[in-house]
Amino acid sequence: MNKVLLEVFVPAGNKNYDIYVPENLKVFEANQLIVKLLNELSEGVFKFDDQALLCERSNGSPISMYKTIRMVGLKNGSSVMLL
Repeated sequence: MNKVLLEVFVPAGNKNYDIYVPENLKVFEANQLIVKLLNELSEGVFKFDDQALLCERSNGSPISMYKTIRMVGLKNGSSVMLL
């Protein structure tokens, strides 16, 4: 299984996290995985829920949730934002 390294920016805490995500996951599945990881990594500082949304960091536009990570063009080093 190939994975991509995403830089996930959390504006609420002005922090970046590097997270590996399987490239064949649909974005909504990756979103759930990232939310779970960030809730653990932040040790309770952030409380993300099912409403959290992955967006392009460059322009804030939402990433299509029903395509795979590969299909939306995310690759190693891509920067996304979790809102």
